[in-house]
Amino acid sequence: MIYQQPRPKIPECSWQRPLGLGWDNPYTVRYPSNLDDGPWHGMPLGGFGAGCIGRSPRGDFNLWHLDGGEHIFKSLPACQFSVFEQPEHSLAQAYALCTQPPEDGKLGSWQWYPTQGKGEENTSEVSGHYHALYPRSWFTYQNVFQTELTCEQFSPIWAGCYQESSYPVAVFEWTAHNPTDTPITISIMLTWQNMVGWFTNAIKNPEVRVRDDGSPVYEYQPRWGDSTGNLNQWIVDNYRVGFVLDRVRLGDEIKEGEGQFCLATVTNPSMEVFYHGRWNPVGDGAEVWDTFATDGSLVDDQDETPAAPGEQIACAIAIRFTL
Repeated sequence: MIYQQPRPKIPECSWQRPLGLGWDNPYTVRYPSNLDDGPWHGMPLGGFGAGCIGRSPRGDFNLWHLDGGEHIFKSLPACQFSVFEQPEHSLAQAYALCTQPPEDGKLGSWQWYPTQGKGEENTSEVSGHYHALYPRSWFTYQNVFQTELTCEQFSPIWAGCYQESSYPVAVFEWTAHNPTDTPITISIMLTWQNMVGWFTNAIKNPEVRVRDDGSPVYEYQPRWGDSTGNLNQWIVDNYRVGFVLDRVRLGDEIKEGEGQFCLATVTNPSMEVFYHGRWNPVGDGAEVWDTFATDGSLVDDQDETPAAPGEQIACAIAIRFTL
């Protein structure tokens, strides 16, 4: 068992909303040509000028502002946090922490987080809240797990540190509190689809037009889903572990829209680290979910095989500990 850290203090002035709660009459834009993705937006994560991603109050990652001046709003279910919990001598449960399952049937083996949990005397209660106060935001999870869980997420934005504030970094700091006298085993998993090379315009000479509000616009067609040659590398550096999501290149020069993604964490002797280096994010997801939902582990498979034409790949990392 590990020492329990104090729970984070979320500012009372932060904007908050129950997880997965929709809107009856959300704001819409004044001009039809203006950008309007709807109300499912969360606080952006990313340094100044470095682009950003976003995670909505449903728990899904759906904002991809990674190509300068361009914008994609689309949920990617394989990019997700999941939690496994098993109190001693009790049944286990595991959920992917999004309240909206994929509508196309992908990842059908996964269990998705409910919007309602059980309160005292089995009353129906909200299953958690989303809070935001830039540059930080928080997800709190209640009435589903016995463990009280909080995920604080932020990017390094602070006054006077312009270099650090421009880094394309997002930090997710988890706090788990066991309010019972029974030991509870927790595993937190992050899965991520390899999107290297997606965020660049496939149209090399787009025609510029003027919209009804007088602003210029040109056709933008990202290479969304083009993962040919993408690969995932498992890296271990003392107490730091993680994946580098990359792609095969013919030379040393990095082309527009390529770059890399990295998922990393720190570990210590009180925690176990598991990983799965290559799985299919557009299938039923059983490759990672079957083992994770059973005991919070992964198969520790390291596979750097590049994606074939038309193939999608993802990776997964999990941290297991007992409170």
